[in-house]
Amino acid sequence: MKRFVILPLSDGGAKIFDRSKSDYIILSQQGYDYLYLNRNTSVPIALVNKMQSLWQVSADNSIIDDVFLFREAGTTNFETASWEVTHSCNFRCEHCLIDEKIAFKKFSPHEIDEILKTLVWSGIYKIQITGGEPLIDISYFSEIYKRAYELGLIVTVSTNGSLISKSVLDLWHNYPPLRVVVSLYGATNKTYQKFTRSNNNFDDFLNNLNSMKDLGISLRLNIIISNKNSHEKDLLVNLAKKFTDDYYLFDNFSPTLGGSTYPTELSLNNDLFSSGSNNGSCWAGKKSLHIEPNGMAMICQQSRGCKISLLDHKYGFAKVLSLEAVCQLQYDEECDSCNERETCNKCPVMIRNYKKSGVNKSIFCPKGGEKCSV
Repeated sequence: MKRFVILPLSDGGAKIFDRSKSDYIILSQQGYDYLYLNRNTSVPIALVNKMQSLWQVSADNSIIDDVFLFREAGTTNFETASWEVTHSCNFRCEHCLIDEKIAFKKFSPHEIDEILKTLVWSGIYKIQITGGEPLIDISYFSEIYKRAYELGLIVTVSTNGSLISKSVLDLWHNYPPLRVVVSLYGATNKTYQKFTRSNNNFDDFLNNLNSMKDLGISLRLNIIISNKNSHEKDLLVNLAKKFTDDYYLFDNFSPTLGGSTYPTELSLNNDLFSSGSNNGSCWAGKKSLHIEPNGMAMICQQSRGCKISLLDHKYGFAKVLSLEAVCQLQYDEECDSCNERETCNKCPVMIRNYKKSGVNKSIFCPKGGEKCSV
């Protein structure tokens, strides 16, 4: 399978991606035209040298069409998508956003193909496969992952890391992901099992991380810190550093999609929006979208209001979500009239979710709920 993808840009030229790396090469329109029209000839030496310098790969004496997958130009402004392929999970973490583990009917190979082709048609070139736990059904996951790869998508996987089998490692070896994002819940077996409320062995989890590292898979670790495992915070950070420099700490949790406020009680950080941004820099419904296990698309994971089926509205979803984003990313009347509105950088979708849950106002109001008129 071709590792390198060429994506035409709407304003001319193109980008070349190595699907297992974050960097890319910019092509002029003239450069793109040359590669496209001379696909049965050797890769130009200038491009060979650039690929060697940037990605340490050799395309010398290689035929252009054997190396690159040419994508068609997109028809919308959308660039990225995340797909919850399941809500099922082998863990029962108390902080989880998904409180209702609804069993959705799995899609047929034809339906998977139709959904992914719709994303490609729109111009989306990056997809995150997530859950639930996406590896809970390895056969289903593999079918979606491989087809996404075949269609020229750059794939990231988010997983708890406990179900990474040899077949999964073989899949990633043959079809390298951009990265695998793994959640880290404990630095000892006792804490790991208590936090995840599972019987999964911590040593097996560490072996899975080592296997990915040995294969050269780009790994990101999300260190989840709550009041249930905060005593191991330093140990967790040191453990993460053994595997990657790419790690993040998460110590605040939002209400569940069903409205339970319990996860907020597990937070160490009272500012649950410490990493939030305002709607001016949010691309939800403009360049990015989120998909539920049933194929319903929405502007983001937190906004579960307006949904549209990618199977039934494959050519109309972009306009619907763009209009939905205009509505969802506006502050409601209470927030908009607040005298702190101009300095508030909190996500309006998240604020509405917090209000609906009934959580203490001081948590979602940046001024502690005292000066805010919400």
